[in-house]
Amino acid sequence: MRILQKSDQEIYDLIVLGSKMNIGERVFRTLCNTKNLDKNSSDYWFFRALLLSENMQRIESETKIFDCFEELLESCDMALEIEQEHWPVLYLRSLFSFLIQEFLKDEDETLQYMSPCYRSYEEQLSQIDSMFKSQQENSSPEFFITYCLLALINLNKSKDDTAIDCLKKGLEKISPGKIVYLSSIFKLPANKLISYKKIQINDIHKQLRLRLKEMSLIA
Repeated sequence: MRILQKSDQEIYDLIVLGSKMNIGERVFRTLCNTKNLDKNSSDYWFFRALLLSENMQRIESETKIFDCFEELLESCDMALEIEQEHWPVLYLRSLFSFLIQEFLKDEDETLQYMSPCYRSYEEQLSQIDSMFKSQQENSSPEFFITYCLLALINLNKSKDDTAIDCLKKGLEKISPGKIVYLSSIFKLPANKLISYKKIQINDIHKQLRLRLKEMSLIA
């Protein structure tokens, strides 16, 4: 199983800087040449997906956002064709599949299914299942985020009890601790989850908030 490591943090920091300076593509090409990464490498597509996720934050056109969503998910699929248990890529795929569904939640159902990057509830569950299979022999702190994503997917479908049960299971199964590398890519789902009204009024809120603080994902 591919997990996050120190070199990922170093590359990600450069990708973030390049994106902010509007030279992300140039930085990405330079990094790939330096690290000898090509399209036959799962990490090539992983870092490509990270670049797209950063670029997306600076896109104002809704059409271009959908194009970026689509390219990001295609990059994840390409990486997973090469390395099925690339956990960081499995995470990015699940995260952005959820964000697309959330983005389209209030749109007409026909429009949702016409979008090439849209993933159904069932497809999202299947993606989460792949994350669980990949991490089953490990209890690293970042693996708690898989339970958070599953909870968000269910909350988005008004399956509140299922979401709460999932979080309880994750709190029991995954060891607490600080995320060492690329913690910033996990902050979005953590903050979305903790802000849900249905979570805030539940007894699990205090325990969940403490865990996310231990992971350095919330203030």
